[in-house]
Amino acid sequence: MRKKAIPLIVLILLAVTSCTGELVFSSLANTRLQLIVKGTYETNDPADWLGNFFNDDGYDAAVTDLTGSEFHSQTQAQTPANLKWYIDLAEIRLARGNGRPSGRDPEDYWQFISQDRVLLCSQYNALQNRTLKNCREQNGREKLNQFFREGFEMKAYDIRAGRYNHLAMYFRKVIVTPAAFFNTLSGEKITDATATFENRGVIGYDIEERFQVKVGGSSVPLMFPLEKKNLVLDIPNDEEPFVLETRVFFKNNMMRHVVRTSTTLGSFVYFIAPSDHAINHQYDSLVEAGRLGGNIALAARIYKPSQSGSVDVSGITVAGGNTINYIAAIPAGLTFDPSTSLAYAATKANGAGVIKNLPAGEYNIIGLCDKKRRETGDVLQNGEDGYPETASPACAIVNITAGATSNAGIATCSCP
Repeated sequence: MRKKAIPLIVLILLAVTSCTGELVFSSLANTRLQLIVKGTYETNDPADWLGNFFNDDGYDAAVTDLTGSEFHSQTQAQTPANLKWYIDLAEIRLARGNGRPSGRDPEDYWQFISQDRVLLCSQYNALQNRTLKNCREQNGREKLNQFFREGFEMKAYDIRAGRYNHLAMYFRKVIVTPAAFFNTLSGEKITDATATFENRGVIGYDIEERFQVKVGGSSVPLMFPLEKKNLVLDIPNDEEPFVLETRVFFKNNMMRHVVRTSTTLGSFVYFIAPSDHAINHQYDSLVEAGRLGGNIALAARIYKPSQSGSVDVSGITVAGGNTINYIAAIPAGLTFDPSTSLAYAATKANGAGVIKNLPAGEYNIIGLCDKKRRETGDVLQNGEDGYPETASPACAIVNITAGATSNAGIATCSCP
Protein backbone atom coordinates (compact mmCIF):
# COMPACT_ATOMS: atom_id res chain seq x y z
CA MET A 1 0.00 0.00 0.00
CA ARG A 2 1.34 3.43 -0.96
CA LYS A 3 2.03 5.79 1.93
CA LYS A 4 0.72 9.34 1.66
CA ALA A 5 3.27 12.13 2.14
CA ILE A 6 2.47 14.80 4.75
CA PRO A 7 2.64 18.26 3.16
CA LEU A 8 5.55 20.37 4.37
CA ILE A 9 3.26 23.22 5.45
CA VAL A 10 1.41 20.83 7.79
CA LEU A 11 4.66 19.81 9.45
CA ILE A 12 5.61 23.45 9.98
CA LEU A 13 2.23 24.25 11.53
CA LEU A 14 2.44 21.23 13.81
CA ALA A 15 5.87 22.34 14.99
CA VAL A 16 4.65 25.76 16.10
CA THR A 17 1.14 24.83 17.30
CA SER A 18 0.30 24.06 20.93
CA CYS A 19 -2.05 21.30 22.08
CA THR A 20 -4.85 23.91 22.22
CA GLY A 21 -4.43 24.65 18.52
CA GLU A 22 -2.95 28.10 19.09
CA LEU A 23 0.30 29.21 17.52
CA VAL A 24 3.12 29.24 20.06
CA PHE A 25 4.33 32.77 19.35
CA SER A 26 7.14 32.62 21.90
CA SER A 27 8.89 30.05 19.70
CA LEU A 28 8.94 32.32 16.66
CA ALA A 29 12.01 34.39 15.90
CA ASN A 30 11.33 38.08 16.48
CA THR A 31 11.73 40.64 13.72
CA ARG A 32 9.97 43.68 15.19
CA LEU A 33 10.66 43.74 18.96
CA GLN A 34 13.81 45.17 20.52
CA LEU A 35 14.21 44.23 24.20
CA ILE A 36 16.45 46.62 26.16
CA VAL A 37 17.57 45.97 29.75
CA LYS A 38 18.91 48.80 31.94
CA GLY A 39 20.29 49.03 35.47
CA THR A 40 19.51 52.72 35.95
CA TYR A 41 16.66 54.95 37.12
CA GLU A 42 17.07 57.04 33.98
CA THR A 43 15.60 55.95 30.67
CA ASN A 44 18.33 57.87 28.83
CA ASP A 45 21.58 59.73 29.56
CA PRO A 46 22.17 58.39 33.10
CA ALA A 47 24.40 60.20 35.58
CA ASP A 48 27.90 58.98 36.37
CA TRP A 49 28.42 56.87 39.49
CA LEU A 50 28.16 58.84 42.71
CA GLY A 51 31.32 59.49 44.70
CA ASN A 52 30.21 57.51 47.72
CA PHE A 53 27.74 54.93 48.99
CA PHE A 54 24.73 55.48 51.17
CA ASN A 55 24.91 53.88 54.61
CA ASP A 56 22.36 51.65 56.28
CA ASP A 57 21.84 52.45 59.95
CA GLY A 58 23.36 49.07 60.79
CA TYR A 59 26.56 50.00 59.02
CA ASP A 60 26.66 53.36 60.79
CA ALA A 61 26.29 51.61 64.15
CA ALA A 62 29.12 49.20 63.33
CA VAL A 63 31.44 51.99 62.18
CA THR A 64 30.77 53.92 65.39
CA ASP A 65 31.55 50.85 67.51
CA LEU A 66 34.69 50.04 65.51
CA THR A 67 36.11 53.49 64.77
CA GLY A 68 39.76 53.26 63.73
CA SER A 69 39.56 49.55 62.95
CA GLU A 70 40.38 47.78 59.69
CA PHE A 71 36.65 47.54 59.04
CA HIS A 72 36.33 51.30 59.38
CA SER A 73 39.29 52.23 57.19
CA GLN A 74 38.70 49.67 54.42
CA THR A 75 34.98 50.15 53.95
CA GLN A 76 35.10 53.94 54.14
CA ALA A 77 37.64 54.03 51.31
CA GLN A 78 35.45 52.07 48.88
CA THR A 79 33.50 53.88 46.15
CA PRO A 80 30.64 52.90 43.78
CA ALA A 81 32.80 53.31 40.67
CA ASN A 82 35.02 50.45 41.90
CA LEU A 83 32.24 47.92 42.41
CA LYS A 84 32.54 44.58 40.62
CA TRP A 85 29.42 42.81 39.42
CA TYR A 86 28.55 39.28 38.30
CA ILE A 87 24.94 39.01 37.06
CA ASP A 88 23.16 35.93 35.67
CA LEU A 89 19.81 36.85 34.08
CA ALA A 90 17.98 33.72 32.99
CA GLU A 91 14.87 35.00 31.21
CA ILE A 92 12.10 37.61 30.99
CA ARG A 93 8.39 36.80 30.87
CA LEU A 94 5.11 38.65 30.37
CA ALA A 95 1.57 37.77 31.44
CA ARG A 96 -1.91 39.25 31.31
CA GLY A 97 -2.77 37.85 34.70
CA ASN A 98 -0.78 36.38 37.56
CA GLY A 99 1.80 34.62 35.42
CA ARG A 100 0.71 31.20 36.58
CA PRO A 101 -1.98 28.80 35.32
CA SER A 102 -4.47 29.91 37.99
CA GLY A 103 -7.78 28.20 37.34
CA ARG A 104 -6.42 27.14 33.95
CA ASP A 105 -7.26 30.56 32.52
CA PRO A 106 -5.11 30.83 29.36
CA GLU A 107 -4.73 34.58 29.91
CA ASP A 108 -2.83 33.75 33.10
CA TYR A 109 -0.08 31.76 31.40
CA TRP A 110 3.41 33.19 31.03
CA GLN A 111 4.54 34.40 27.63
CA PHE A 112 8.28 33.83 27.28
CA ILE A 113 9.64 36.98 25.69
CA SER A 114 13.28 36.01 26.25
CA GLN A 115 14.77 32.70 27.33
CA ASP A 116 18.36 33.26 26.29
CA ARG A 117 20.46 33.43 29.44
CA VAL A 118 22.65 36.54 29.70
CA LEU A 119 25.83 36.81 31.76
CA LEU A 120 27.26 40.18 32.82
CA CYS A 121 30.56 40.50 34.65
CA SER A 122 33.15 43.15 35.54
CA GLN A 123 36.06 40.84 34.77
CA TYR A 124 36.66 37.40 33.30
CA ASN A 125 39.09 36.17 35.96
CA ALA A 126 37.84 33.90 38.72
CA LEU A 127 39.55 32.43 41.78
CA GLN A 128 42.20 29.71 41.44
CA ASN A 129 43.36 31.21 38.12
CA ARG A 130 40.18 30.10 36.40
CA THR A 131 38.23 31.97 33.71
CA LEU A 132 34.59 32.93 33.32
CA LYS A 133 34.50 31.46 29.85
CA ASN A 134 30.79 31.86 29.10
CA CYS A 135 30.70 35.46 30.26
CA ARG A 136 33.68 36.23 28.06
CA GLU A 137 32.09 34.52 25.06
CA GLN A 138 28.97 36.65 25.57
CA ASN A 139 31.06 39.81 25.82
CA GLY A 140 29.65 40.16 29.32
CA ARG A 141 31.98 42.94 30.40
CA GLU A 142 30.76 45.27 27.66
CA LYS A 143 27.15 44.24 28.31
CA LEU A 144 27.61 45.23 31.95
CA ASN A 145 28.92 48.64 30.89
CA GLN A 146 25.88 49.05 28.63
CA PHE A 147 23.57 47.92 31.46
CA PHE A 148 24.67 50.93 33.51
CA ARG A 149 24.58 53.34 30.56
CA GLU A 150 22.00 53.08 27.77
CA GLY A 151 21.10 49.42 28.31
CA PHE A 152 22.00 46.22 26.47
CA GLU A 153 19.85 44.38 23.95
CA MET A 154 18.57 40.97 24.97
CA LYS A 155 17.44 38.48 22.34
CA ALA A 156 13.64 38.52 22.19
CA TYR A 157 10.88 36.33 20.77
CA ASP A 158 7.53 37.46 19.45
CA ILE A 159 4.40 37.08 21.56
CA ARG A 160 0.74 37.61 20.80
CA ALA A 161 -0.57 41.16 20.65
CA GLY A 162 -2.53 42.63 23.53
CA ARG A 163 -2.20 44.41 26.85
CA TYR A 164 0.05 42.86 29.50
CA ASN A 165 0.15 43.95 33.12
CA HIS A 166 2.78 41.62 34.50
CA LEU A 167 6.53 41.39 33.78
CA ALA A 168 9.01 39.09 35.50
CA MET A 169 12.81 39.00 35.31
CA TYR A 170 14.52 35.85 36.54
CA PHE A 171 17.86 36.64 38.20
CA ARG A 172 19.87 33.56 39.11
CA LYS A 173 22.79 35.52 40.56
CA VAL A 174 23.60 39.13 41.44
CA ILE A 175 27.05 39.08 43.02
CA VAL A 176 28.62 42.34 44.17
CA THR A 177 32.20 43.02 45.30
CA PRO A 178 33.51 44.18 47.80
CA ALA A 179 32.14 42.01 50.58
CA ALA A 180 33.93 40.55 53.58
CA PHE A 181 33.68 39.07 57.05
CA PHE A 182 35.08 41.08 59.97
CA ASN A 183 35.79 40.30 63.59
CA THR A 184 32.89 41.54 65.69
CA LEU A 185 34.99 42.89 68.55
CA SER A 186 38.18 44.13 66.87
CA GLY A 187 36.93 45.00 63.38
CA GLU A 188 39.82 43.08 61.80
CA LYS A 189 39.13 41.51 58.43
CA ILE A 190 38.80 37.74 58.61
CA THR A 191 38.26 36.89 54.94
CA ASP A 192 36.66 38.11 51.75
CA ALA A 193 33.20 36.80 51.03
CA THR A 194 33.05 34.43 48.06
CA ALA A 195 30.28 33.19 45.78
CA THR A 196 29.86 30.91 42.78
CA PHE A 197 29.39 32.23 39.25
CA GLU A 198 29.52 29.94 36.22
CA ASN A 199 30.58 27.19 38.65
CA ARG A 200 33.67 29.25 39.44
CA GLY A 201 34.56 30.96 42.69
CA VAL A 202 34.57 34.78 42.71
CA ILE A 203 35.07 37.31 45.47
CA GLY A 204 31.73 38.90 46.30
CA TYR A 205 28.37 38.49 47.97
CA ASP A 206 25.33 37.05 46.19
CA ILE A 207 22.69 39.63 47.06
CA GLU A 208 20.04 37.70 45.11
CA GLU A 209 19.76 35.39 48.12
CA ARG A 210 19.22 38.35 50.47
CA PHE A 211 16.60 40.00 48.26
CA GLN A 212 14.68 36.80 47.53
CA VAL A 213 12.82 36.91 50.87
CA LYS A 214 11.35 39.93 52.64
CA VAL A 215 10.93 40.64 56.33
CA GLY A 216 8.40 38.23 57.78
CA GLY A 217 9.62 35.28 55.72
CA SER A 218 7.03 35.31 52.93
CA SER A 219 7.34 32.29 50.64
CA VAL A 220 6.76 34.46 47.53
CA PRO A 221 10.10 34.80 45.66
CA LEU A 222 11.20 38.38 45.07
CA MET A 223 14.30 38.05 42.84
CA PHE A 224 13.70 34.78 41.01
CA PRO A 225 11.54 36.25 39.67
CA LEU A 226 11.66 40.02 40.23
CA GLU A 227 8.13 41.09 39.27
CA LYS A 228 5.95 44.11 38.55
CA LYS A 229 2.23 43.37 38.26
CA ASN A 230 0.55 46.73 37.64
CA LEU A 231 2.08 47.66 34.30
CA VAL A 232 0.37 48.78 31.10
CA LEU A 233 2.31 47.15 28.26
CA ASP A 234 0.54 47.13 24.91
CA ILE A 235 2.08 44.72 22.39
CA PRO A 236 0.99 46.13 19.00
CA ASN A 237 -0.79 44.06 16.39
CA ASP A 238 1.23 45.18 13.38
CA GLU A 239 4.69 44.77 11.88
CA GLU A 240 6.09 48.15 12.91
CA PRO A 241 9.22 47.92 15.12
CA PHE A 242 8.77 48.67 18.82
CA VAL A 243 10.90 48.66 21.97
CA LEU A 244 10.24 46.97 25.30
CA GLU A 245 12.47 48.79 27.79
CA THR A 246 13.02 47.31 31.25
CA ARG A 247 14.82 48.99 34.15
CA VAL A 248 16.15 47.59 37.42
CA PHE A 249 17.26 50.39 39.74
CA PHE A 250 20.83 49.55 40.79
CA LYS A 251 23.06 52.41 39.71
CA ASN A 252 23.40 55.18 42.32
CA ASN A 253 21.11 53.33 44.70
CA MET A 254 23.80 51.25 46.40
CA MET A 255 24.20 51.12 50.16
CA ARG A 256 26.66 49.70 52.69
CA HIS A 257 24.99 46.93 54.72
CA VAL A 258 26.01 44.64 57.55
CA VAL A 259 24.40 41.59 59.08
CA ARG A 260 25.46 41.99 62.69
CA THR A 261 23.07 40.19 64.99
CA SER A 262 25.21 40.22 68.13
CA THR A 263 28.37 41.88 69.41
CA THR A 264 29.30 38.58 71.09
CA LEU A 265 29.44 36.51 67.89
CA GLY A 266 32.83 36.00 66.30
CA SER A 267 32.18 37.70 62.95
CA PHE A 268 29.74 39.71 60.87
CA VAL A 269 29.35 40.17 57.13
CA TYR A 270 29.65 43.44 55.24
CA PHE A 271 28.27 43.85 51.71
CA ILE A 272 27.04 46.40 49.16
CA ALA A 273 23.44 46.19 47.89
CA PRO A 274 20.50 48.42 46.93
CA SER A 275 19.09 50.60 49.68
CA ASP A 276 16.30 49.51 52.00
CA HIS A 277 14.03 52.29 50.73
CA ALA A 278 10.81 50.27 50.94
CA ILE A 279 11.33 47.91 53.90
CA ASN A 280 13.88 48.60 56.63
CA HIS A 281 16.86 46.25 56.86
CA GLN A 282 16.68 44.73 60.35
CA TYR A 283 20.44 44.20 60.51
CA ASP A 284 20.48 43.19 64.19
CA SER A 285 17.63 40.65 64.16
CA LEU A 286 18.57 36.98 64.47
CA VAL A 287 15.62 36.09 62.22
CA GLU A 288 15.29 39.02 59.82
CA ALA A 289 18.87 40.28 59.29
CA GLY A 290 19.35 38.40 56.03
CA ARG A 291 16.02 39.47 54.50
CA LEU A 292 15.98 42.50 52.22
CA GLY A 293 13.30 41.44 49.73
CA GLY A 294 10.98 44.07 48.31
CA ASN A 295 13.66 46.75 47.98
CA ILE A 296 14.60 46.37 44.31
CA ALA A 297 12.52 48.52 41.96
CA LEU A 298 11.53 47.32 38.48
CA ALA A 299 9.89 49.24 35.64
CA ALA A 300 8.99 48.57 32.01
CA ARG A 301 7.42 50.46 29.13
CA ILE A 302 6.78 50.05 25.40
CA TYR A 303 7.23 52.62 22.67
CA LYS A 304 7.49 52.78 18.89
CA PRO A 305 10.50 54.87 17.81
CA SER A 306 8.62 56.08 14.71
CA GLN A 307 5.78 57.44 16.87
CA SER A 308 7.89 59.00 19.63
CA GLY A 309 9.42 62.37 20.30
CA SER A 310 11.53 64.10 22.98
CA VAL A 311 11.39 67.01 25.38
CA ASP A 312 14.21 69.44 26.10
CA VAL A 313 14.34 70.03 29.87
CA SER A 314 17.61 71.94 29.99
CA GLY A 315 15.79 75.16 30.97
CA ILE A 316 14.52 73.73 34.25
CA THR A 317 16.25 75.05 37.36
CA VAL A 318 16.18 73.91 40.97
CA ALA A 319 14.81 76.25 43.65
CA GLY A 320 14.78 76.53 47.41
CA GLY A 321 17.96 74.60 48.07
CA ASN A 322 16.35 71.34 46.95
CA THR A 323 18.49 68.61 45.48
CA ILE A 324 16.64 67.36 42.40
CA ASN A 325 18.04 63.95 41.51
CA TYR A 326 16.05 63.28 38.34
CA ILE A 327 13.82 65.13 35.87
CA ALA A 328 10.93 62.93 34.75
CA ALA A 329 8.12 62.88 32.19
CA ILE A 330 4.80 61.46 33.40
CA PRO A 331 1.95 60.89 30.90
CA ALA A 332 -1.02 63.15 31.63
CA GLY A 333 -3.68 61.26 33.56
CA LEU A 334 -1.26 58.62 34.87
CA THR A 335 -1.28 58.23 38.66
CA PHE A 336 2.34 58.17 39.78
CA ASP A 337 3.54 57.37 43.30
CA PRO A 338 7.33 57.90 43.37
CA SER A 339 7.67 55.93 46.61
CA THR A 340 6.51 52.70 44.98
CA SER A 341 7.26 53.09 41.26
CA LEU A 342 9.97 54.36 38.95
CA ALA A 343 9.03 57.29 36.72
CA TYR A 344 7.68 56.52 33.22
CA ALA A 345 10.71 58.25 31.67
CA ALA A 346 13.54 60.23 33.25
CA THR A 347 17.00 61.65 32.86
CA LYS A 348 19.60 63.02 35.25
CA ALA A 349 18.84 66.41 36.78
CA ASN A 350 22.41 67.69 36.90
CA GLY A 351 22.89 69.31 33.51
CA ALA A 352 19.78 67.60 32.17
CA GLY A 353 19.20 67.99 28.47
CA VAL A 354 16.55 65.84 26.79
CA ILE A 355 14.13 63.11 27.83
CA LYS A 356 13.85 60.82 24.81
CA ASN A 357 11.55 58.19 23.34
CA LEU A 358 8.22 59.57 24.53
CA PRO A 359 5.11 58.40 22.65
CA ALA A 360 3.13 61.33 21.29
CA GLY A 361 0.82 62.96 23.82
CA GLU A 362 0.73 65.28 26.84
CA TYR A 363 3.19 64.96 29.73
CA ASN A 364 3.80 66.52 33.11
CA ILE A 365 7.48 67.32 33.69
CA ILE A 366 8.43 66.89 37.35
CA GLY A 367 11.48 66.81 39.59
CA LEU A 368 12.31 63.82 41.79
CA CYS A 369 14.17 64.15 45.10
CA ASP A 370 15.75 61.78 47.60
CA LYS A 371 14.75 63.33 50.95
CA LYS A 372 13.76 60.37 53.15
CA ARG A 373 15.32 57.14 54.41
CA ARG A 374 14.14 54.21 56.51
CA GLU A 375 15.55 53.73 59.99
CA THR A 376 15.04 51.31 62.86
CA GLY A 377 11.36 50.55 63.32
CA ASP A 378 10.71 50.95 59.58
CA VAL A 379 10.17 54.68 60.08
CA LEU A 380 10.80 57.23 57.33
CA GLN A 381 13.09 60.00 58.52
CA ASN A 382 14.83 62.91 56.84
CA GLY A 383 17.93 61.77 54.99
CA GLU A 384 19.14 60.14 51.79
CA ASP A 385 19.26 56.52 50.70
CA GLY A 386 19.54 56.83 46.90
CA TYR A 387 15.87 56.32 46.12
CA PRO A 388 13.92 59.46 44.98
CA GLU A 389 10.68 59.02 46.88
CA THR A 390 9.54 62.67 46.71
CA ALA A 391 8.08 64.36 43.62
CA SER A 392 7.65 68.03 42.86
CA PRO A 393 4.42 69.47 41.48
CA ALA A 394 4.44 69.72 37.70
CA CYS A 395 7.28 72.02 36.62
CA ALA A 396 5.94 72.18 33.07
CA ILE A 397 3.31 70.61 30.83
CA VAL A 398 4.35 69.68 27.31
CA ASN A 399 2.82 68.08 24.23
CA ILE A 400 5.04 65.57 22.47
CA THR A 401 4.91 65.19 18.71
CA ALA A 402 6.36 62.16 16.93
CA GLY A 403 9.75 62.85 15.41
CA ALA A 404 10.16 66.24 17.11
CA THR A 405 11.73 67.71 20.25
CA SER A 406 9.39 69.83 22.36
CA ASN A 407 10.65 72.44 24.81
CA ALA A 408 9.72 72.44 28.48
CA GLY A 409 10.52 76.16 28.57
CA ILE A 410 12.09 78.00 31.47
CA ALA A 411 10.62 76.46 34.59
CA THR A 412 11.47 75.96 38.24
CA CYS A 413 11.26 72.66 40.10
CA SER A 414 11.05 72.35 43.86
CA CYS A 415 10.30 69.25 45.91
CA PRO A 416 8.07 69.75 48.98
